[in-house]
Amino acid sequence: MLFKKLFGRIAYKLFFKEAKKYMNEPNKTKFLLSRSERKALNHKLTLGNVWRKLSLLIQWLKSWVTGEYRNVPYKIIIMLIVGLIYFVSSIDIHSRFFLELAILMTQP
Repeated sequence: MLFKKLFGRIAYKLFFKEAKKYMNEPNKTKFLLSRSERKALNHKLTLGNVWRKLSLLIQWLKSWVTGEYRNVPYKIIIMLIVGLIYFVSSIDIHSRFFLELAILMTQP
């Protein structure tokens, strides 16, 4: 639990402002989703079990962006976007770890 909170705060500090911009600009978010899908497909073997979860996360966010699914708390959307921003960024920290963290943070 402490681990989850600590890394959640670090992620928020690193990418919160950028994630907020994505949340308010659907076209920008769609571009992020497209980049995330491409990168996930290109690294499917490397991502292992995370690939399936990441694909579901991307589909879920696509549904949110298009308005098909809107009943999602603000904090969860921000954390999912933060996870995708990190995933497509070139920061040299293990992407798989951060994606797992983002997925864990969305679970009750």
